[in-house]
Amino acid sequence: MRMWLLTLLCAASVLQGHAKLVAEDLVIDFQAPNAERDWRFSDQSARIENGDLVLDGRQKVARAVYLPLEWTDVTLTAKFSVEPQPEGVLACGFIVRAVDASSYYYVHFDRGQAILVRHSQGNGWNEIKRVSGLVKPAGQWHEGQLECRGNTLRVSLNGTLLVEAQDNTLAAGRVGFYASQGLVRVTDIRVAGTAKKPNAEFVVPPPAFVYVCEDAGAGAYEAFPDVCRLSDGRLMCVFYAGYGHVALPNEQLPRGGRIATCLSSDEGQTWSAAKTLHDGPDDDRDPSIVQLKNGRMICNFFSLRKGPDGQSYEGLGSWMIV
Repeated sequence: MRMWLLTLLCAASVLQGHAKLVAEDLVIDFQAPNAERDWRFSDQSARIENGDLVLDGRQKVARAVYLPLEWTDVTLTAKFSVEPQPEGVLACGFIVRAVDASSYYYVHFDRGQAILVRHSQGNGWNEIKRVSGLVKPAGQWHEGQLECRGNTLRVSLNGTLLVEAQDNTLAAGRVGFYASQGLVRVTDIRVAGTAKKPNAEFVVPPPAFVYVCEDAGAGAYEAFPDVCRLSDGRLMCVFYAGYGHVALPNEQLPRGGRIATCLSSDEGQTWSAAKTLHDGPDDDRDPSIVQLKNGRMICNFFSLRKGPDGQSYEGLGSWMIV
């Protein structure tokens, strides 16, 4: 009975100010009043809904970090489900030892892989170790776990140890989750380890980059950019705009991927709204841009067309527009 009472008292110390060291499992209660106040959400794409943590990473990565406590040695366990969809990596990420919004360890559970990574300022993908070939169907609940003990990190999925590796970079920090290219629900979150109240606020460093364009109106997939400086000093960026890595014509985008452009008058700090530079009947892609001494602009690119079998595609050659 005394041991049971001690456990209850430890749990109460977590809920009342998070001021004491706690060596018990912390169970996150999303039904508690004002539960969202304990979390730092990247934006409105992360939220608490019907007792779950919901992370909508379909357009951009959605993150949530638990603020009240931090851990040195820690085991983060939770159940997660990713909504099925034909495109995207459908990733749910577990975060531990988050010093700030740019420095932490995470495991990236995507369609068929578990990838252990260290995130740092300016480099979000310092890969430590990965395992592939996982059977992890979307639309089903799975239990993930990320454990840190000293410099040893372990990743498990549905009770099976997948990855064990060592890294000495980060010693302590908060925990959290993220979603990338998928709609994720997280529930039954448990955090084991000795917790303490953080010594500092959770800092979100200024971004190391800016977006030229997040959605040019063709399906929110922008890639393969090139940039040149115009004779008047502005920067001109051209890029591929489509609904995926290959955007052949379909009902959603009848003319397929297109070539889009944005301009900057402040050395790339801000960019104009995207405009279409060229949109032919096929998947036009991978542009390059140059301005000649006489002021003439030349943009070259190539195009893809659906193959005769309706599944593959074939290259139609390279083109120039002047």
